[in-house]
Amino acid sequence: MSRLRSAARQVVASVRDAGLFWTASLMLDRLVPWGVLGLWPDRVVSLDALVAQVEAILRGWGMSAEHVAITVPHLTYADLHGIDSHGCSMLLYYQQALRAGLLTMTPVVTVVREDETTALIDGGGGLGHVPSDTAMHLAIAKCRGRLSDKPARALD
Repeated sequence: MSRLRSAARQVVASVRDAGLFWTASLMLDRLVPWGVLGLWPDRVVSLDALVAQVEAILRGWGMSAEHVAITVPHLTYADLHGIDSHGCSMLLYYQQALRAGLLTMTPVVTVVREDETTALIDGGGGLGHVPSDTAMHLAIAKCRGRLSDKPARALD
């Protein structure tokens, strides 16, 4: 009985979030072997339109302009390179996590601990794009600093 209730909750959530026709298509696709989802036409969205929409969504959630400028290129890069699991399809999950209080759109990203070759970054409970971008730039700077300390012949 609990399995049936769980399925019913998923259907209700899908209707609420995606609409009746899409939910019906998903259900039919699981029940009918000929693939109902293939009947929906593909929709191609220009990169400019996608970027504008994602920027508007993130700003609407309260993300700072600086963090939006870092996050949007990472999301669209994933989509453009076929990494759908880390692209704009994650927005629904982010919205659910935000609604549940599991995520903040105004994190304070800090370097908790740092030494000559390593650093620990705290993402502040936000999305991972800004902390990972911060970590990448810090790592590059550390490498460049280490390389500049070497004799010129070691750089070849």
